[in-house]
Amino acid sequence: MEYIEIGQVINTHGIKGEIKIQSFSDFDKERYKKGSTVYIGDEGTYSPFTVAGYRVHKGFPLVTLAEVPDLTAAEKLKGLYVYIDAAARKKLPAGEYYFSDFEGLDVYDENDALIGRSIRMEETNGAQNNI
Repeated sequence: MEYIEIGQVINTHGIKGEIKIQSFSDFDKERYKKGSTVYIGDEGTYSPFTVAGYRVHKGFPLVTLAEVPDLTAAEKLKGLYVYIDAAARKKLPAGEYYFSDFEGLDVYDENDALIGRSIRMEETNGAQNNI
């Protein structure tokens, strides 16, 4: 199975085990739909979790996972990344791309001279995104 990173657990929220996520996805409502599966871990280690609830608070997704019953269990997930199965990724309309679609592409300057190969694209929350 191939995994796609969609966020990072940055904190807990409340005492009932909700996790606060820094999202890397434009489809949070879809990704965290009740009953869907997400995977949490480090690169190479992925544990499945079932989404039991989702809401947005102060711009961040707050997610309840069926396997995370309380604050103590939620704290163990802090700093880990959230993934989905690549097969579950939504197909985009023509002319729209995921950042990961740019990984590994050759990069040329305005004179068609090869500069190198893209490693990843990062959101800057500014005037432009960096490749």
